[in-house]
Amino acid sequence: LVQPGQAIAWRGPMAGNALGQLIDAHWGDAEILVVDLPPGTGDVQLTMLQKHKPAGAVIVSTPQDLALMDAARAIR
Repeated sequence: LVQPGQAIAWRGPMAGNALGQLIDAHWGDAEILVVDLPPGTGDVQLTMLQKHKPAGAVIVSTPQDLALMDAARAIR
């Protein structure tokens, strides 16, 4: 499908399904799963929250005003 070393843009359902497969995998006795999601429209984040209902989240932001507003909006 894609040549080795080439980037591919995953959007919407494709990215959400890939994250779902990752989360649904058997992780043994793991108690915490850290998932680093890039900034964007939030589709993948919303899908994860609605489908998997995590017990908690850590939101990390840069100190710029716009980034902080986006982070605060994500919390609400």
